[in-house]
Amino acid sequence: MKIATKAFRFGSIQRKTYKRYIKRYLYRYRGVNADLVNGNEFIVDELMEELCAHGTVSKAELETYYLALAEMLHALPQMEEETDEEIYREVLQIREIYRTAAVDRYLLKKKKEMNCKNWQPVQGIDQSKFFWEAAEKTGFATLILMDAELLQACADTYLKLKEMGIRTRVFIQKQRRLDTSVTGMDSLQGLIDPEDRVDVDGENFGFPLHEIELQATDELVVGFGEWFVGAFRTLSVNAYLVCRSQEILTRATTNSIEKEEMHWIYVPAAYDLIASIPVVERAVVNYRVLSWISEEHGLEIYRLPVLELMNRFPTYFLHGSSNLNSSLPFQVGPTESEEDFLGNKNKSIFKWVQKQAPDIEMGARTILDRNGNPMKVTFAKLARLQAYKTRVVSTEKAQDIRSFFRESGIDYGLAMNYLFFATDKSIATYNQMRKDRPLEQVDRSGWHIDYRKNEAGETFPLYAKAAMGADEDGELHFFRKRLGAGVISLNDQRIVWQENQVDSEEAGEFCIFTPYGVKTDTEDYLSTCVVVGEDRVNLVVVNDRVVSIRKGGVMLPNIGVVLSFEEKGWNQKFPLERFDEQGYGCAETFHFTLSLERAAAYRWVYGGAMFLIHKGEAFDTEEKLMAEFRKEGWLSDLSKQTQDSETFRLEKHPRSMMGQTQSGEFFMVVCSGRSKHSVGADYLDLIQIAKDLFNDVEMLVNVDGGASSFMGLIHRGEVLELSDVTFTNDSSAGTLRPLNSIFTITTKK
Repeated sequence: MKIATKAFRFGSIQRKTYKRYIKRYLYRYRGVNADLVNGNEFIVDELMEELCAHGTVSKAELETYYLALAEMLHALPQMEEETDEEIYREVLQIREIYRTAAVDRYLLKKKKEMNCKNWQPVQGIDQSKFFWEAAEKTGFATLILMDAELLQACADTYLKLKEMGIRTRVFIQKQRRLDTSVTGMDSLQGLIDPEDRVDVDGENFGFPLHEIELQATDELVVGFGEWFVGAFRTLSVNAYLVCRSQEILTRATTNSIEKEEMHWIYVPAAYDLIASIPVVERAVVNYRVLSWISEEHGLEIYRLPVLELMNRFPTYFLHGSSNLNSSLPFQVGPTESEEDFLGNKNKSIFKWVQKQAPDIEMGARTILDRNGNPMKVTFAKLARLQAYKTRVVSTEKAQDIRSFFRESGIDYGLAMNYLFFATDKSIATYNQMRKDRPLEQVDRSGWHIDYRKNEAGETFPLYAKAAMGADEDGELHFFRKRLGAGVISLNDQRIVWQENQVDSEEAGEFCIFTPYGVKTDTEDYLSTCVVVGEDRVNLVVVNDRVVSIRKGGVMLPNIGVVLSFEEKGWNQKFPLERFDEQGYGCAETFHFTLSLERAAAYRWVYGGAMFLIHKGEAFDTEEKLMAEFRKEGWLSDLSKQTQDSETFRLEKHPRSMMGQTQSGEFFMVVCSGRSKHSVGADYLDLIQIAKDLFNDVEMLVNVDGGASSFMGLIHRGEVLELSDVTFTNDSSAGTLRPLNSIFTITTKK
């Protein structure tokens, strides 16, 4: 008898599962990341980038490699039978010609250095006790090592089994392809007895489980590595997998909070959890919930259908992604489906919120769009927002939502995604356009794009987009924010300017160039490049820092502004500044504080949204909408360059919006999307949804959507998702992705 049947394959979920989803344009596995969504394409191989940065692979070789990789990955939308793991095998074949002795030496050295750092994993699912209980009753065990980082865990398990007198063999994969997972496997020498070690040809990615003969029917099998998450399904014997949570499939099956979590997971014979994990649709059952139930009710629960589990043990499923030890004041009665369970859970939460705060109205509806397609909408309306505390959390490092709120100290409140931020993809595009100007590139991502004023300071408005600000009384105001007059203290030099010095055709002694000044609107927007400030001294300012100084023209940033001086005036203010042969100075020595007109009245302000209804006027036709977007700057080529998925297009996606009624009520709405239960909404749909729900809408703005869209209840530090969170290239449906921008409403203390 073999470990797996003849039906075994080297991958988990075939890509035909994604046929109706945007996921078919996305790929991420073991550091290979491709985003082929229309417009701004993005392909990165983290390992090859690292090898190039180290110098073991040349820039020319890296470019040639990317051309070959792109040619292969451009077929993603047509790939149906392949799985992510099988596609990775093709990536390894392309990589192989770049594998040299120097590359091997570098990877081995790196692996040894990583081992010396004594990496400490985060505790995840731990069902190891079931393994050791079973080990006492068997005489045979097979360990299969896939990832070198789990080498010590494998060796420790092997030695303990040997001490128990259990005949144990260890299968390892010899390195035949350029992949870090098997680098350093030779460290097992001296830990594993030679007669117990079986070397498997590493030509392919993964192990031929359908060819490995079992020694006994009660033999224990353990796979060390994430590849086994998809490979251990419908096996002939009970198995266990030991892994971290780096890959999307692992996080989908474990509902992991952190990528550093380490798991010991039980997989019973003939069991196939992958069949109920579509990745692109929300799944209620996962290894984490099953581990909670089995901890108290035994391993027999794996024989029960999911629906029976949900009805017999609803409390475990009610917690979902929250902490099992947290006390939730909700109950869910008998259910007939996973979707029914989630709907009943939300209804219970809405009733509880209404009881705690009668002035908050919450609900969920499925509304049909103009073509009869379902749009699942979750909303909250507050009669008087001033009675609550509003807060925007905006950080350069994306926050894990659950971890963040567990540390926030919030007893209860509402949370929602907020505004747009600079992503890795948009910054890669920015830097690629400046590949011949390395000193004008930026070295980080993550900050809020466009205007911001909060306790940390103030930044420059970039366009004329919608903004929201809270005054000292807690009232929320909606307006457009474009750069006007202001004052900047630049290295203690006070510089005052008027509105006519912004994007002026006459540069004068001092002026400011913003991306809003560029009005070109073309299909080939990634080729638009504007150089400003010729024969002047220019500072490129992005977010809250000066990233470049040059005596001579600079590329106008799409995510920043240019402060431009006549050389004479510059020399008077900064006489000691020196420039190199290319005209660049030292940007690191410059700092600034900013004060813009009429900003002092607000406790916080964030810009960069888009108006859908302004002062009661709805932009409810495509012509009106595009005219408004053009006015705000969304259709300019520079703004398009900041948009990962062409935000300006009238397309169906998960959406989030906020607004105000004519009577002053505040509301926020999330429309779920990219699922069979909800197609998502376009901007015209959002206008109609707001009118249907709230009638007299005065202000309506669209904020960041897509996979960022979520609305949740905060209850004693736990976040309970109310909307259906969609998938990303790095997370599965139903999993809250880390966010840089979060809006919260809590009670005032």
